[in-house]
This record gives sequence, structure tokens and C-alpha cells, in this order.
Amino acid sequence: MNPTRLLILIVVIVAAAWGLHHLADSTAAPGSEVREPQVAEQPLLPGLPADLRAVELEHPQLGYRIRIVREAGDRWVLTEPIGDRAEPAAVETLLRVLFGGGWTQAPASWTDRSDADLGLDPARLALRADFDDGGTARLRLGAEEATGDWQVAERDGARIRLGIGPARLLQRPYGDWRDRRVIERPGAVTRIEWRPQDRSGWTLAKRDGHWHLVEPIQGPVDSLQEQSIARMLGSRVSALPDSLADPETAEALRAGDTLRFQGPQGEQVLHLREGTGLLEGRDFLLPVQRRDFTVLELAALKLRSLRVFTIEAHQVVSLRIRRGARELVLRRRGAGWAVQGGRVLAAADPDRGLQEDPYKRYTDELLDLVGGLRIENARPCPQREPDGRILLSRSVSPVERGGEILVWWREGDTSLAAVEGSDACVAVTNFNLDEGVRGLLEALVD
Repeated sequence: MNPTRLLILIVVIVAAAWGLHHLADSTAAPGSEVREPQVAEQPLLPGLPADLRAVELEHPQLGYRIRIVREAGDRWVLTEPIGDRAEPAAVETLLRVLFGGGWTQAPASWTDRSDADLGLDPARLALRADFDDGGTARLRLGAEEATGDWQVAERDGARIRLGIGPARLLQRPYGDWRDRRVIERPGAVTRIEWRPQDRSGWTLAKRDGHWHLVEPIQGPVDSLQEQSIARMLGSRVSALPDSLADPETAEALRAGDTLRFQGPQGEQVLHLREGTGLLEGRDFLLPVQRRDFTVLELAALKLRSLRVFTIEAHQVVSLRIRRGARELVLRRRGAGWAVQGGRVLAAADPDRGLQEDPYKRYTDELLDLVGGLRIENARPCPQREPDGRILLSRSVSPVERGGEILVWWREGDTSLAAVEGSDACVAVTNFNLDEGVRGLLEALVD
């Protein structure tokens, strides 16, 4: 490796280490993607991160200026040299540098040296920070010291030394300040609508951390396809154009396939056509990675999981079982189940000579049944009230939020089971669901 490449590698490692060291000491405002750092005892700039309104980064030697502004809701955007979303990770780094302590006083030997000698005239970077109270702080960067550890800087007219790591982070290329994600706040998206022009689309909703189809069919999304959805939401472009899409091209894209992403922050609409995307409100042609959007090639039936329920047996902490006028609540207690009234459906304990409670075994088998239900050979549910209902809850007290509900109908010697609210049932042929529940309730409910 030649000396120049070695120096670049060392700088990158130093900058990354500096950023990781400060990552833990930061907090995010509610709804913000940018975490605000803890202010150092002797920060580079005075003030508080929460009061920072805008930062201007002028590169005199390169002939351009970057201006980053905080909007309502702690959303950061670029207003110069082009209007666009700011990269949250870059803004976080900026705040850590400005309010961190990676600087020292200038050596006495600089006293008699001119700005030109120290690389401050012209400066490599001229930074201005604007605060909500109207205050302003300024920073200029000059030449790097021969050791490669420090860079000459001037803060509000007084010379200082700035660590090479923070200095490099402030001088990142213009393109690195722009948000290359296709979708903003992907983790907050709770609903996706896919409307292609040449075939049927689908709609997904996120519940309890998992994606579910809501139209044209209902049911949980297959776990592998959930990974494909996550890849689509996290898609990034390799480069962003500097000019807006011309009206004719934009109109052609709007007439094509459309994705709608919805969440607490509102709706984002993405139009797609032959590997190019146009996001409403961000009128650049985005060279999207087609491999990130392969999930759009699947029909709803290919997206749906074969499982009827997504909850796993080990995730069920409590049950509320209802059949007719009787109701039973069970809560996990160790390896067994506690029943109202103090009884415990205990597991076997050979050391104490205890056999497994038969109703404990039945409860475990019931949960295994739920996990094993598949949608093959599904049929329409009967047009009458269900004969029973089981709430499978992830909470100690059985609550519907975060849980799933099984309902069933007697059909001769078998039962038809479904997720409550679904119109598709599956036959339970290897487990006497209705009779088993009736026996459990008669034995345990007064």
C-alpha cells in the first residue's frame, strides 16, 4: 500500500472510531431520526444541540456552500446548493463534532504566523452555526499539521487545534450530506399499498411488529417475505442527481406503478418505472436498485404465510378461553399454568413424585395445534356465531393488544378454526377442539 492510501485509511479509521465512541452518549427527540449528543465539558461551539437552527458549510476552494436547516419535528433538510433531505447519520455526526470536545488550544508558535501560513486564508472550510436565539458561532479550518493528528482551526476569531477525525467529518463531500434512502423513516412505516398498472396489487399493514395482508386477501406475511419488505423499505440509491426531473418524465412516472407508504409522519408516494423512481415531494429521478424491490413481483397469495397464526406457543403468556357461558383464564407459571382460584396445572416433577396434570398437557397440545394450523384447503367460515373463542396473549393479563384470537365452529366430529375477523376457515381433523375445550371448562370452571 502506498503512503497516500495508507494515510487515507488511517484517517477513515480515526474518524469512525471517534464517531463510535460518541454514539452511546446521544439521545433522540421524540419522532426524530437524529440523536442529539451529550454536550462536552468544553464543547467546540457554545450552545445546546436542541437550540441549533441551521449550519452553513462553505468550501471557498471548491466554490460551493452547503446549508442544513432544522425544520419542524426535528427534521433536517438541505436548502443549498439544492433542496433535499439531509442524511440523518451525517447530521448526527455534525452535532457530535460541534458539541464535542475534540479540540485543544493553539500552540504558542502560531502567534506570529499569518492566516495564509496556517491555511486559513483562504480557509478549507468556513462554518457558521445559527441558533434559535439569534446567536451565531463561526469556525474556519486551515491546514493539517505534519503529524496528521490535528488541523488548524479558528473559532470565533481565536485559533485552536481540531482533531483530524472531527475535522474530516466536517469536510465530507457534498453528496454525503444528502439522504440516499428512497423512503424516509422506513422504521415508522405501518401500511404499504402496491398498485401496479398491469396486474393486481395488495395492501399490507404492520401489527405487533409483523406484516399482514389486508387486501385482496387477509393473513400474515411469510417470514422470508418480511425480509424482502424490510429490504425494500431500507433501499438506498448509489447516487443522487443534482437536477429535478423534467415535467414530461415525471408525468410518465406518475402514470406508472405506485407505492404508498403510510405512518405517523404521513404518507410517502413512490412511482416506479423500469428501474427509476420518483418520490412525491422529492422530484429527482431516483436510480432505484431493482433487486431491493423484488417483493413487488409477488402476488398476494405468494406473500401470505401458510400459517394461520403468527404467534408461537412459547410466546403465549396467558389464555382466555370462552365457550358458551363459561370462561377460563390461564397464566403461565413456571413450566405449568395457573388457573383462577389458585389451582396450578403443574408439569411433571419426578423428584417429588408428581405426574403431569392432564389438563396441563391438553393446554400445551392446544397451543401446538394453533402453531401448526395451515391455510391449505381453507374454506369459507360458517355464517353463524362461533361456538368458542380463545385469546392467545403475550401479556400476563390476557389483553387483545399484541395477541391473536382463535374462533371455532363445530362441524360434526371436527371443528373449523379461523383468526377472528377472517372469512377463511381450516378444518381441525387431528384434535378434538370443541370437545376438549368443553371438558377443560367443565373441570376447571365452577
